Amino acid sequence: MKKKIIAACFVLIALTIYGCATQIVKLETLEEKDYYKGREIVTKEDDKIGVSVEVDSYSGEQVVFYVHFENKSGNKILVEPKDFYVDAMKKDLISVEPYFKRLYALDPEKQINKINQDMENRKTEHSVLTGLNATLALVSLVVDLTDKNEENDVNQVSRDVAVWADNQVNEEMDYDASMREHKSQKEFWKNEVMRITDLYPNDSVGGLIFVPLDKRAELLKFSIHVDNKVFTFLYKKVIVE
Repeated sequence: MKKKIIAACFVLIALTIYGCATQIVKLETLEEKDYYKGREIVTKEDDKIGVSVEVDSYSGEQVVFYVHFENKSGNKILVEPKDFYVDAMKKDLISVEPYFKRLYALDPEKQINKINQDMENRKTEHSVLTGLNATLALVSLVVDLTDKNEENDVNQVSRDVAVWADNQVNEEMDYDASMREHKSQKEFWKNEVMRITDLYPNDSVGGLIFVPLDKRAELLKFSIHVDNKVFTFLYKKVIVE
């Protein structure tokens, strides 16, 4: 009987933990869509431009769209991602929810400039730390060599050199790793993210769009300003069963 009670308690605890597990949430379009490899793609167009949008990823506090543009006009069209934004909507899907502010897409050009600045700052920090390590090592060597206890001079100097070398090796490794990370991020923003583009007749272009979100918003409208027009795409937050 006791074993059955313990087993029942274990099952209840397991069910409680399972019930408290983090729910998987996604954004689902509220409009007519096509499927491609499991992805929902919504396309809107007029006689000049076609725009296709799909949700690449969603975390609650950020959504990443993949957006594709096709210029069907006879003129050049400017695509500028910093003019794209998301509004939280009321249930009628017409009125904007006033409690949530409009959130604009991250500007890739600003992100790239920030990465460039971070790289310059890290280079400066590396130079300062390298000089500081060398200065501290030199001071330590001078102090040890002026010590009247000559028996320990050689051993102490060897230890000082080893400590300096170890510190410098660690700094070089950290510097190389951080610069590789910065360069990787820069290449991502340059090549994978949708950047400001002059789209010529019969050309097409696509890329990722990053938009911060308020995780409390349930209904969203993604607005794309291009060629003096606004293309809108409606989404709702749903729990994945």
